[in-house]
Amino acid sequence: MKLDGYYINLGRSHERRQSIDAQLERLSLTHVFARFPAVDGAAETEQIFESAGARSVWACRRSHEQVIAQSAPDTITIVLEDDVEFSEGFGRIVTEPVMRGFVAENPSVDMVFLDCCPYVASMPQLLAEAERHLPGRRQSPASAERNHEPASVSILDARDRYAYCAAAYVVTPRGKERLTALFRASAHADRTPIDSLFLGWIASGEINARIFVPFLVSPPLDVFESTIPYDTVGQPPVDVQENRWVSTVRRLLFAGETRVESGSPGQPPGEPVRMSSEYAAGMALYEQLRLMYLEQRG
Repeated sequence: MKLDGYYINLGRSHERRQSIDAQLERLSLTHVFARFPAVDGAAETEQIFESAGARSVWACRRSHEQVIAQSAPDTITIVLEDDVEFSEGFGRIVTEPVMRGFVAENPSVDMVFLDCCPYVASMPQLLAEAERHLPGRRQSPASAERNHEPASVSILDARDRYAYCAAAYVVTPRGKERLTALFRASAHADRTPIDSLFLGWIASGEINARIFVPFLVSPPLDVFESTIPYDTVGQPPVDVQENRWVSTVRRLLFAGETRVESGSPGQPPGEPVRMSSEYAAGMALYEQLRLMYLEQRG
């Protein structure tokens, strides 16, 4: 059982392609990944769309469907969007022997998410798991030994944890068979975003998915503008402030440089800290989101 990978990239997104190609070269992963040409909604003439946003959402879904459909049915396939960054630990953890062993030990699993925007209620657990596997973060910020190298990952059930985003995931051979059937059955709902489909299928039990924590791949904050014009869909996918906070927690769960202004927990320089600044910042954002939800409920 082989491991292969694809990154979905629009022909006009040259900067994104250059960025991900440079990372693959640096991490010696060019033999694993190939570019998959994204479906370009702007070039679609046979469909009638109510907005540019709806056109882009449709094209994104079709891109994910097609990349899974064209992969060999007996391979373990990694699917990435082209705006992601890799953890330095990716090539050590997501290897062919490791993933082959994972599939053998978990034959009923269809997908593994390497990144996502999580449900708010799950954030404390996810942050604690990431903290446990990233001991180098608990070094003093001034220490040369501080690093983001994951010792390992936790493997968690995606149900009640995965909320949205489809930037990085693995599909098993069993998952390809399941997803092919589900895509076919949902062809009438072709305006539904791909991550909404995944969420619904996970919630219903039609897809059995896991999440690796900490995240081994994740898009940076505000580096690339989305290729989907959400302002034309009719309404933003979530509240703007909520999305900002959730996306920041997502980035803090990444096993790499987060580039999030988080500050230090306050221990003396040169001494190991009780908790990393990333964990402290993530928990502070969780509290903000929890209070927001309480206020919304009145």
